[in-house]
Amino acid sequence: MTIPALARKLLRDLRAARWQYLAVATMVAWGVAFFVASFASYRNLAASYAFSYARLRFEDFSVAVHAAPAQVANRLRAVPGVAAVEGRLVEDVAIELPGRTATRRLVGRLVTVPGNRRPLVNDLHLVAGRYLRSATAREVLLEASFARHHRLGPGATIDVVRGAARVRMRVVGIVQSPEYFFVVRSTQDILPYPETFGVMFVAQDVLASMVGKPGLVNELRVRVDDPRRRPAAMREATRLLRAYHPEAPVPREEQPSYQLLDQDLRGFQAFATLFPLLFLSVAGATVYMLLWRMVHAQRPIIGLLRALGVGAPRVVLHYLAAAAVVGALGGLAGSVLGHLLARVTTHWYATFLQTPVVLTPLRWTVLAAGWLIGTGTCVLAGIVPARAAARVRPAQALVEPTDAAARVLPLDRLLPGLRRIRLAWRLPVRSLFRQPRRTLSTIFGVVAAMSLIIVAQGLLDSSTAALDLFLGSAADDVRAEFLDYQDRGLVERIRGWPGVLWAEGTLEVPVEFRKGPRTYAALLVGLEPGTRLQRLADDGGRPVRPSPHGLLFGQTLRDTLGVEAGDVVQVTVPLARVPHRTRPVHAARVAGFVWQPVGTIAYLPADRVRQLLGETLGMPPGAVTSVRVKVAPRALREIRQRLAALPSVGAVHVQADFRRMLADLMAFARRFYTAMSVFGMALAFSITFNTVTMNVLERTNEVATMRTLGVSRARIVAWITAENLLIAAAGVLLGLPAGRALTEAFFRAAQTEEQMALFSMQIVIAPRTYGLATAAVVVVMLLSQLPALAHLQRLDLARATKERAT
Repeated sequence: MTIPALARKLLRDLRAARWQYLAVATMVAWGVAFFVASFASYRNLAASYAFSYARLRFEDFSVAVHAAPAQVANRLRAVPGVAAVEGRLVEDVAIELPGRTATRRLVGRLVTVPGNRRPLVNDLHLVAGRYLRSATAREVLLEASFARHHRLGPGATIDVVRGAARVRMRVVGIVQSPEYFFVVRSTQDILPYPETFGVMFVAQDVLASMVGKPGLVNELRVRVDDPRRRPAAMREATRLLRAYHPEAPVPREEQPSYQLLDQDLRGFQAFATLFPLLFLSVAGATVYMLLWRMVHAQRPIIGLLRALGVGAPRVVLHYLAAAAVVGALGGLAGSVLGHLLARVTTHWYATFLQTPVVLTPLRWTVLAAGWLIGTGTCVLAGIVPARAAARVRPAQALVEPTDAAARVLPLDRLLPGLRRIRLAWRLPVRSLFRQPRRTLSTIFGVVAAMSLIIVAQGLLDSSTAALDLFLGSAADDVRAEFLDYQDRGLVERIRGWPGVLWAEGTLEVPVEFRKGPRTYAALLVGLEPGTRLQRLADDGGRPVRPSPHGLLFGQTLRDTLGVEAGDVVQVTVPLARVPHRTRPVHAARVAGFVWQPVGTIAYLPADRVRQLLGETLGMPPGAVTSVRVKVAPRALREIRQRLAALPSVGAVHVQADFRRMLADLMAFARRFYTAMSVFGMALAFSITFNTVTMNVLERTNEVATMRTLGVSRARIVAWITAENLLIAAAGVLLGLPAGRALTEAFFRAAQTEEQMALFSMQIVIAPRTYGLATAAVVVVMLLSQLPALAHLQRLDLARATKERAT
């Protein structure tokens, strides 16, 4: 026997089982495509962010101070390793959009930039219009996502409201800032909300005169010439700024927008590895089963080849060649498809985040890696069956195997009740035990298919449940945010407005908690006793009330600080908020814990917060920072307008608008999870089609015998269908818990520690997801057997009986 003859046999084998091999190749293609698309998108986004940060001269670290002369920037420029410094003012003010109703009042963060030159640190990318031309003109540059949300462009005007004063600013340009590729207010407020918060850039002198701080700065942004010199530069900057109450320097890795994008990228990288690995593992297992069954079916042919002198290495290579062909073709198709998907995904993602530069090069190394992974997966899966084929001896080839996996179990003795069932229904049950290896391999395919569907949908269910819990924790309809501390007497007056069902104030203070060597910045929220509008619950969903005996921590603070109920923690406020040279350290006891899906927040009764921090921060008696209002539905518009008209209000947040914003964010995430579901469904179909088709076609000789004995086609189809449905039922019973376990494992592996700190989710899989997975598997099982059953319907009995006899 020569190699060309073996090659012809390989072609005949591929042609004879073309649908099974095509299904496996499709599985490999899906896995490789997902790997290439996700990993290339990750590389594209990482390169786009890095290029944008470098081009716009993003900071290496920043230092916030209470107030310092602008000349301190010159002192920092002299620090060894410092390449550039920009001192600036940053103030949150109330703004209104003229030409629209007063309900459009919101919070604007005004950030100063040089009026006569571009910033040396954190430069701006101009999207539309022009840059500032004067250091004194009342002109403003709008951050692009805020401008897009409110449909503002060059030529529009914005009113800056500060107390009774109102200053009209003219929009001259739309820009993107490296500080706000992902626009969030702070680490404690990480959800983007362009409806009521926007970032704007003005000339230094304009904002300084507006807020009464001429010649002063409260932030310094620094670039270094070598990252290795940054730690020393940060220490020296703290020493030089000591007289101005500096906060601890913040490296770029902890800048909120950068941190969130970096965490998102790392999560993307995990998905780019884990989900394709899941795909390809299942594809490899299917190749293994396909080749194992082929070797089992071709034992007489293998024995003949060995008798004619074909050596074991040639037999191994022959069967590995089938696996390699499938893997190579699937890997090639998947690499090409993955590249196209990567371009679409990168542009879609970068557009959502307003990234200035989007890079989508042809990444040959990723394509080659995808092809090699697809090919290698199939080849590795084929090694064991190929070696098993090489061990077949000519004399053994004509004898049916008698190992334990092929023995017929005495089912009637094990299940006595089965004998009372009609023979027509006993046969499908007996068939399950007559070929355990075939049955188990098919069940494995069903379990794998269900697991893939549950993982994709389960992650979406868990995200939705976390946001529902977050939204459900607030029972108010409208929240007004004050620019300065207000007395709770204002809350009582609002409570008396017509249409107001209830109103209560809250007191929110950014603080730092310390326990031993561990520290964490968080938001301390003071709630009124018997709060009606803030619902707190533990991780079991049981209601929790604010405790006068101490703090209620979320799970992030609990885990980060390593505290338990009864422990004492130290509480300090940022130095930049303290109007004197030192900041006192306060002690507070931990009373218990609540479950928080988003953010890092601690809760206390409002009176305890005032008692703890009132003197340090100069709070008035009964201070509040916001008011939450429950209103009659028909009065919502009127109450919103009345709140916005209060001179102390910076922004009015409507819960319905917030829900819509989160729905938009979830719609973006839903597209990603839907893509995962589509891949999962496709792989589920490929797995089930392959295993069921092999299962049915292996019955050719058996069916021929039954047809020769006079059994009708309809009865044979019913038996095979019943057997497949029994297998599907067993697979579903195992697949449901396996899918949940895999979802939990996948989530833990894909989430970074920082992501889990800011976004905490419990795995929640909706009943509809289990129902969808079950229905999908059953439908696919029934559809998958149709081609094979059609083949059996066309069976040539004479030929099949002859093959059986030989």
